[in-house]
Amino acid sequence: MAAELLDDPDNLDLALRLHAISAEPRNAAVLFDLACRIRDEHVGRCFVPAGVVSPIAICAVTPPCVYCPRTPGYFLTDAQALEALTMLAGHGLHWVYLNGGTLPGGYDAQALALVEAAVEAGLSPVLNFGPSFSRAGLRALHRSGAAAIVTSTEAFTPELFARLKPGEAPDARQVLMDDCEEEGIPFETIAIAGVGERIEDHLDHLRRLRRYRCLRRVSFSRFRPAAGTPMADCMRCSPWAVARLVALARLVLPPACEIGLNMGLEADELPLWFAAGGGGGRIHAVVASPRDDGHLPAGEGSRLAGPQGCVVVDRRPLLAGMLAEFGASLAAFPPRMAA
Repeated sequence: MAAELLDDPDNLDLALRLHAISAEPRNAAVLFDLACRIRDEHVGRCFVPAGVVSPIAICAVTPPCVYCPRTPGYFLTDAQALEALTMLAGHGLHWVYLNGGTLPGGYDAQALALVEAAVEAGLSPVLNFGPSFSRAGLRALHRSGAAAIVTSTEAFTPELFARLKPGEAPDARQVLMDDCEEEGIPFETIAIAGVGERIEDHLDHLRRLRRYRCLRRVSFSRFRPAAGTPMADCMRCSPWAVARLVALARLVLPPACEIGLNMGLEADELPLWFAAGGGGGRIHAVVASPRDDGHLPAGEGSRLAGPQGCVVVDRRPLLAGMLAEFGASLAAFPPRMAA
């Protein structure tokens, strides 16, 4: 049944049946196996370590997203971000994700300066600033060397999007995605699992995404409630729910599309995601943030020397070792695990 979806990825009834029966692990194994074979054939098992510099700019969305633990003053200065770029390049990284807050139409100049600095340092930057760029700004960023834009839809259902992100224009992220497509700019997107969308909504989202020629990567975030937010008392999403969604995504999306595990999730989630067909391309490996907020548990990575007031966590040894355990690898980084 799973193989039939490859020939007819728009068959919603078939996808829903596959999802329903995959709740049973024995049935899910068949779905996962096919998803892994597609991944292995089209994108392989070798991952490329990427740096992350985040957050760089203030998020001006008001009111804030109801799931976001936005902390006043929690962002890197331009000087810290620029120093972090040089440091990441010095540690042998080629890709870097530059994550900022959202300021609708307002971060063209700041993002352009960061892109130029990243390119000068020998890095290929990917920008995640929400719908913060004008059409002219997108063109300038692309000309200056931005490798991709993250146009995170997060929730695709209009009613749910409005509840989750009451401070954002409902179509702003869709417009950014369409602008990238029309300008020929590669883009990535992120979806959140466990915030109220039905599997029908996720599948509709994936079927629409597959029509974009410039789509390069779809990442999934597993909702985990944050203290102090309106969703603090909501139930967190299980890794199993994300894995089943990842496997369906591998069958529905173009076969060469990367399927990522979004930043902020522990490495312990890597094996199940990989077993469900996730992977291909970049993986967040070295993260520079304003300060140690206690998110990374002990053993998640080692600290590197970075800009003053900036904490840099290198997860490459851990990721390389874990990937090697199930036949994958981290490019140019041999696995080193404690005995």
